[in-house]
Amino acid sequence: MQLGILGPVEIRRRDGARLGPRAGRERSLLALLVLNTGYVLPHDRIVDLLWEDPPGSARAQVYNLVSGLRRRLRAEADGTDGEALVTTDGGYLLRSGAHTTDLAVFRDHASRGRGEAEAGRFGRAAELLSTALGCWRGTALSGCSEPFVPAARQGLEEERWRTVEALLDTRLALGEYERVLADVDPLLARHPHREDLYRRRMLALAGQGRRADALACYREAYRRLGDDLGVGPGAQLRELHRRILEGAAVGAPDGADGPGGPGGAGAVRRGRR
Repeated sequence: MQLGILGPVEIRRRDGARLGPRAGRERSLLALLVLNTGYVLPHDRIVDLLWEDPPGSARAQVYNLVSGLRRRLRAEADGTDGEALVTTDGGYLLRSGAHTTDLAVFRDHASRGRGEAEAGRFGRAAELLSTALGCWRGTALSGCSEPFVPAARQGLEEERWRTVEALLDTRLALGEYERVLADVDPLLARHPHREDLYRRRMLALAGQGRRADALACYREAYRRLGDDLGVGPGAQLRELHRRILEGAAVGAPDGADGPGGPGGAGAVRRGRR
């Protein structure tokens, strides 16, 4: 059985068939349990997370929601791993060994991908990071609107963004500049004030020897940040701009030693425009 929250909240059988849970608080309860897999969620804590102003029947409603969800999970389990959702003193526990979750798979692959990148194994890192991002099916916790959702969704989206950045840096280190540009351009259309995206775009353009385009990208960032936010580019972007202006070698972010690293394919050739 697979449980998903990185998109619409869902239960999926081992054969891939997608199922419930029911709309409303049962769906949000499943999301809460997945977010806390392996940890006991106290009954009162669930009430606080599912209601802004809990009614007098909130505790009884949680009991009914848990009972219904337990029956649904039990019906989809193959029976080899025992009960997925168990009651403990004062709360409920979604056992980590009784199912898989897209969140756990995402975090595992993202962590291993960053480790491979740190070790300089960029090809394997790109595979793992791409697999991690492939776990996402849309906006996290889709279909949920309870009080806990905005903060939880924001935290998950931040994890997703860090993984996107790690993949971009890995591809820069591999010298995959066209692919970086293909990924960065639509991201910039949705996030036009993120300096880290301008910086990676400049690095990819510089890696292709497109010095004039890299400098134009900086001017675009300068104009957009100034016009929209009333601020100038930060120190990292200014330093990269200076180095490209001077024709110095620029490589992958954070000093990655790869094809795009210092002196490699990412070097800006002096005078090329």
